[in-house]
Amino acid sequence: MRVCKSQCSMFKELYRAFINGEVDKETSEWMAEHKKECSFCREWAKSFEENKEDILDDEKINKNKSIDAKEVIDRVKITVTVSLGIIIFIVLLASSRIIA
Repeated sequence: MRVCKSQCSMFKELYRAFINGEVDKETSEWMAEHKKECSFCREWAKSFEENKEDILDDEKINKNKSIDAKEVIDRVKITVTVSLGIIIFIVLLASSRIIA
């Protein structure tokens, strides 16, 4: 029997922390009870545990992608800063020659 959509959503969000022992005692007790009562979440948890390694691999790949994106953004910032510096230098150099 399915208990409540909001409880099921919360269960899914907390499940990884629950199986890693990272939730407090009250939350752990609630999750254990919910898992007993809710066939939907019980099946979902079983599927999650069977596919846990695949999920962790996907998360590592996504984390690496975000690190790569951050590196690209940092490079772009440096390139833009250097380019603006060069442009300002050329403008100042040109304006000093016009005045002189």
